[in-house]
Amino acid sequence: MTDRMLGEYAVRRLLGRGGMGEVWEGYDPDLDRPVAIKVILPQLSNDPTFSERLRREAKLVAALRQQNIVELFDFDIVDGQAIMVMEYLAGGTLRDRLARYQNAGQQMPLTTAADLLEAVGAGLDYAHARGAVHRDLKPGNILFSEEELPIISDFGVAKVVNPSSSLTTPTLAAPGSILGTPAYMSPEQASGGEIDHRSDLYSLGVVLYEIVTGRLPFTGESPQEILIQHLQHAPPAPRAFNPNISEEVEEVLLRALAKEPAARYASAAEMGQALRSAARLERLATEQSASTPKVETKGNVASFADAVTVSVLPAAAVPAPSQDAPTVVAQPVKPARLDSQKDRSNEVGSASPRDPS
Repeated sequence: MTDRMLGEYAVRRLLGRGGMGEVWEGYDPDLDRPVAIKVILPQLSNDPTFSERLRREAKLVAALRQQNIVELFDFDIVDGQAIMVMEYLAGGTLRDRLARYQNAGQQMPLTTAADLLEAVGAGLDYAHARGAVHRDLKPGNILFSEEELPIISDFGVAKVVNPSSSLTTPTLAAPGSILGTPAYMSPEQASGGEIDHRSDLYSLGVVLYEIVTGRLPFTGESPQEILIQHLQHAPPAPRAFNPNISEEVEEVLLRALAKEPAARYASAAEMGQALRSAARLERLATEQSASTPKVETKGNVASFADAVTVSVLPAAAVPAPSQDAPTVVAQPVKPARLDSQKDRSNEVGSASPRDPS
């Protein structure tokens, strides 16, 4: 079967589709390498204003040369359609891996989560230092190379369509609307407010919460219901879903999900260091508990000359993580009085080589 050509690239198989277009596995015959080709929807590509803004944004993304950020090779208009050509990542997504852990009845080890957080955080901090904000960070947008390196995909695309960005175009959403993944949105993004790098740090906190507890902090029946919870409800205590984690780890998660941007970590590196420190304390406590002799009892009286018995609660069963939903447009929610009630939530998606929008 002969490959279909799209400009200079051979198109082989569909990897996925979403609200902004389709992503295909392709081949670059000149450089003899596989690529991922994002084909933007015709109704968006045909808008000359959008195409020019997307071209400028592609230049920004192409300038982000860091090992934990997907590399953009090319941007072009082919037969009236805008295409973005990126490196092809064969290692799957973090969403895939979380599903495998859940199906096996397991949690990702905390040290593995800390490694992942530090790698993804390095990519975010690099981009933030250069004025780029992702705005749709989620497990479906975190991919892995063949060498198991975590890589963030879709940098810049969400910035183009976000209403707080100067690059926003009304062809994507009605004025005052928002576009992204509500389950991972920061409160300021949910309300249509001003967004900076701390919005990404909140989304990273949601991803970390999902890794550690096996569920999202907020779920609901509609995007608006989820956005309201991000704005008004405190996240459920992580130890309610995974009692095996320490109070120190729980504190890291809750600070990452602070409603006020100023109360969150200042950078992804700071969040990663906090989790690494909490994981180290948890490991030391576990080792100390394992080395402590059990209590010997005589009748109903314990012999404290030996030790103190340590009780360990069993891990609670947790539901499977929700799948990333298609990208949708939703009306932002006006901020209201914060509420400490417990909650519910859901999500809506964007684009990546494996989780496109």
